[in-house]
Amino acid sequence: MRAGAQPGFGYIRIAPFQTRTADDVENALRRMRADGKSLRGVILDMRNNPGGLLQSSVAVADTFLDEGLIVYTQGRLPNSHSRYMAS
Repeated sequence: MRAGAQPGFGYIRIAPFQTRTADDVENALRRMRADGKSLRGVILDMRNNPGGLLQSSVAVADTFLDEGLIVYTQGRLPNSHSRYMAS
């Protein structure tokens, strides 16, 4: 992850979603805000991201969303359904 693609915009590259990805994203955002410049936006670069841990991708989305459904899973069995909401 690297900060600062263009003035006012941060850049975060996410390869696979791993255990620490959400923490790394939050730390990168903290560093971008700490430089004293106004942060107008963030580019999340997920090109060629093969996926990874669902919980990690949900946590990254939750960093940017205030409310609503992030993702749901629906299996064939009734107890295999999950809903992940933004908090």
